[in-house]
Amino acid sequence: MDLSNPTSRWEELRNERPDTHEFLGALAEAEFRAGKTGVEPGAVDAEGLGEAEDEDMVEWQGDENDLISFASDELRREYLARHAESLLQGKLEEGPEEFASSFRTVSNRAVQLGGVGENIPEVILLLVAAGRAERVFSLFSELANRAVEEDRESGRSLFWDLYQPLTNVLHRLDIGPEELAQNAAPILRASSRDMMGGQLHGSVEKMARQSKERADELYDTLISHPDPPVKSLAANALDGLSAWDFEEAHRRAIRLTEEEAPILKRVGIGSLGKVDYQDQDPSFLRETWERLEELVGDSDKETDYVLVRTLGDLLTAFESTTGTEGDEIPSTDRVGGVLAEVAGRTHQRGKITAGQGVC
Repeated sequence: MDLSNPTSRWEELRNERPDTHEFLGALAEAEFRAGKTGVEPGAVDAEGLGEAEDEDMVEWQGDENDLISFASDELRREYLARHAESLLQGKLEEGPEEFASSFRTVSNRAVQLGGVGENIPEVILLLVAAGRAERVFSLFSELANRAVEEDRESGRSLFWDLYQPLTNVLHRLDIGPEELAQNAAPILRASSRDMMGGQLHGSVEKMARQSKERADELYDTLISHPDPPVKSLAANALDGLSAWDFEEAHRRAIRLTEEEAPILKRVGIGSLGKVDYQDQDPSFLRETWERLEELVGDSDKETDYVLVRTLGDLLTAFESTTGTEGDEIPSTDRVGGVLAEVAGRTHQRGKITAGQGVC
């Protein structure tokens, strides 16, 4: 389903064919209740069957051709999503577990009827959050707080039923930088040990890519937040900003690497590895290398591991730029050697720390 306008046909029929629209809504409700596609006509509590037939919106199915069903899977998905929205709207005023439990039940049934891989959970969240985005996000944050104390493997946490669809559509919701920063910390903690933990970071980058003004607001809000994990999202805001003003994003990243606070320095180092140097003046990559070399020479257990990741991220950029006359870009062999050096001392430091822990 197209997330930019997921129920366009539903809206069109509501405005232009109210009788057909009412019947199709009742049909979606009947299929949802029955848990199957195709129901007896008597199960549909609405007029308009004839009109829906005339417009080829429905079809007859079953061994005896006695079951009415949507003629189009796409149309079914739109009406299922809207029905799911109606069931969940009243749950927004309840607690996070109640809302998430209802979302799990409703979205699973909608996917069962509408098909896997059609963004149905995302569409349902978009519809529910229209005009109530801050409420939906705050419920999710509360759920994340409780998920930290739960074991995901036990299947008890409802947090994960919402995590992927919500992070997939977060950039489409009316969430301001302050609301994002206020609610992000528990989400980051709850997802920190999962392979999907980086999805919130990706959502912030998408938000920042919507406009330069939004990128600036996100960066200023996130980098000034007192919680280090929330500050780390500023790197994604800078990545988004680089799509609008690469020079400014790069300047801010370099400046952050000069800060005393380790978290700010880590954000800066990480940002230098995230931004895309392709099609940019080679002088930016040269400046990045010069600053990274300085950091390599100043061993710091608080930042070396980020330095390793950034050097690894930049290998492709160095490879594509090496050989540009007069730009003093190092070879990938040289970069790889420095990467190995920093990785080695980071590994050694970890072994020493582990040994001290045993003692």
